[in-house]
Amino acid sequence: MKKLLSLLAAAAAAITVSVTACAQAQHKVYDSAEVLSEKDEQALEKLAEKIVLDHGVDAVICTDRSLSKAPEERAKELFGILDAGAGDDLDGILLLIWFENDEQHFVTYKNGWAEQVFTGYADKRLNELVSQSVEDRDFTGASEQWLRVSGKFMKAQKKGKPYDGKRVYRTGQEVMRVFLLWLGIGAAVSAVICMAVTIKVPKRKRKLVRRVKFLPEKNSFEITSQRDILLYSNTQMIDNNSSKKKMLTDEE
Repeated sequence: MKKLLSLLAAAAAAITVSVTACAQAQHKVYDSAEVLSEKDEQALEKLAEKIVLDHGVDAVICTDRSLSKAPEERAKELFGILDAGAGDDLDGILLLIWFENDEQHFVTYKNGWAEQVFTGYADKRLNELVSQSVEDRDFTGASEQWLRVSGKFMKAQKKGKPYDGKRVYRTGQEVMRVFLLWLGIGAAVSAVICMAVTIKVPKRKRKLVRRVKFLPEKNSFEITSQRDILLYSNTQMIDNNSSKKKMLTDEE
């Protein structure tokens, strides 16, 4: 009986240690600057846990009021202090948001496999998307954007189709703007084609050729006494009988 109780106590202790370690590993948000609500922290925790489950990469978000070290150095230090990273290579990413003279800044730290994902275009594109929300002091939106886009970049890397500049990443809003732009261009082109088809081209006017009738002048053939004398003087009288006889003689 004592052995059974000992085994149960040992099992309970092992479960307690496991749960405690699991709870520490799942804590992904450290809001020292107090810029996130409790509800927002819980939502971000779930998104970070999803990245660990889907890609085996730890994701941690930290905020601080000021830094005593260079941002990159402080982010790397926090990554080690918080025991961040998954697997043997400690694959992980960390977002650090801090303030200097009440101006907000951020930096991202990558370790292990994540360094292969966020290089060149991917790293620059991720920073561009996050900076828009940070500048608006929407730190919850910036953290959420950072986690979601990071997950998409990791997924693309695993499929062998990384976002590297040749393959450009666009948000839903950017895709909609491009779609509406092409839709407008297509509508304009269609309208121009329809107008060109429906509008009748006026035919060339034929040149009207007026036919001029040459009519004699009025009274141009009127017989006057002078004209009668002129015609009589120029006209010879021919005897029909003599002309007939002459024609018969010629025929013979």
